Order: sequence, then structure tokens, then C-alpha cells
Amino acid sequence: MKHKTFTFRSSWFEAMRNMSDASRLALMDAICRYAFDGELPDPEALDPVAEIAFMLIRAEIDATPSRRKRHIQTDTPSSMAGLPDTTHEDTPQATVAPDEFDTAYDEVAARVRQNEKWRSWLKTHAEICNLRIAIPEFKKFIRKHGRTDEFTGREMAELDFCRRLVEASNVCRFLPADAFRTVCPKKNEAQAGARAS
Repeated sequence: MKHKTFTFRSSWFEAMRNMSDASRLALMDAICRYAFDGELPDPEALDPVAEIAFMLIRAEIDATPSRRKRHIQTDTPSSMAGLPDTTHEDTPQATVAPDEFDTAYDEVAARVRQNEKWRSWLKTHAEICNLRIAIPEFKKFIRKHGRTDEFTGREMAELDFCRRLVEASNVCRFLPADAFRTVCPKKNEAQAGARAS
């Protein structure tokens, strides 16, 4: 009997560290069942935090070369079976054309950036203050994890975008420190300089 294996990443363990024992066990069980058998967890099996973590971890599992190779072999006609595997770990397969994703992402990101309500929401829920850094970093994160299809096909609401950004930031901690620093407008800096003189 051939043994199945997969790599359990330290970042996943870090994301689970503050979960309750029951949530952590349910998430680990869901990860193993998905990695070994492709089985998705029952919607009631995971609490909301564990469910978000599973979605992000699932994208990483799907992006591994062996997983993509298996999908290619089962999805392609037999006439293409003899072609060499050209997948690479650092280039996950996007499910939609990049220009379609770029357009959809940029539209919702612009709406969030222009609305004080959503800027305040991000600051309150994740202390994200500098959207000029956070939004491009989030875009890279989505591409890297092969999740571009989540932003296409329908117009994403600003709340969905903000929630995804906060969830990804909290679970994966991919944002640089500068995204959490408040950027003072130049006008305020000029006023402060005038007061000092």
C-alpha cells in the first residue's frame, strides 16, 4: 500500500496556536482529510475562525506541484498525457485571466480606498492604516495563493474585500509593518513644522 504524505507548514501551526483545543483539532482533521483524500469538511464542523484558516491553507495545499500535477493528469485528455510537467511551485495556476482579476480587484480596492468608512473599518478590525502598502501586498498574496477567481465573476462588495483582507492578515500575517503605521498627510506635517518655527 502506498503511503500518502503532505507537508504541514509551520505557518499553519502558528495560525492555530491561539485556537481552542477543539477548534485546533477540528482544523487539523479537516486539513489532513483534504490533503489525503480531497475531502472538504462539513460546513458545521469548523467554527468561523477555523473555517477561514482552512480556506487559506487549502489554497496552499492546492498550489503544491504534486497536487497540481494530479489535477492536470485527471483533467487533460490522454493525448496530452505524455507532455512534460511544466508547473512550478512559485507559480500557482490562476483560474482566470490576470487582466480580469486585475480589473475586478482594482475596482473594489479603489472603492475601499476612497471611502472613509472602510478605511476606519480596516483600522478598527486589523489596525491596517496604510492602504497604499496593504492593498498591493494583498493583491500579491491572492495571486501567490491562486485565489484570483474569488474576485471575478461578480462585483465584490467592499465589506467582503475588507473581511478577506483582515482574515488573511490575521491568519497569515503577510503584511509588512509599514501597513500598520499611520501615514500623516503632508498638510499636517507642514502645519507641525510651521508651529515648531
